[in-house]
Amino acid sequence: MKPSVSSLYQSVELLQEPKPLLIGERCNANGSKRFRDRLLEDDYEGCLKIAMEQQDAGAHVIDVCTAYAGRDEKQDLTTLVRMFADSIRLPLVIDSTTPDCIEATLRMYPGRCIVNSINLEDGGDTLNRVCPVIRRYGAAGIALT
Repeated sequence: MKPSVSSLYQSVELLQEPKPLLIGERCNANGSKRFRDRLLEDDYEGCLKIAMEQQDAGAHVIDVCTAYAGRDEKQDLTTLVRMFADSIRLPLVIDSTTPDCIEATLRMYPGRCIVNSINLEDGGDTLNRVCPVIRRYGAAGIALT
């Protein structure tokens, strides 16, 4: 069995040939002005369009991050993950450092996704909360050093 993640529609092997695994990073409120503007306008359909463009451009998985000052990260993330799960054939990367947000999305996602980013910024408290959740839901994790 090869390490893989999945969506409702398909699985994707983590070890791609040819390398690398391509992560669509445009659905990130901190890294994409276009996505952030759609999010700030509550234009979830516009956010979905950005994800679909990345799928069409050849990404293997789609990163989604809604952490942005003044926004309800959990509400935005669960709304988008629900939309993306129904509309995008690619697996998702849940990009959050908030354990409650991570668990809420893993609980509802109809596949196996990747969680980004696990780190030790707080001395390991978040790591100790997130790793059991990742394991419980069969997700993969990206750990930052």
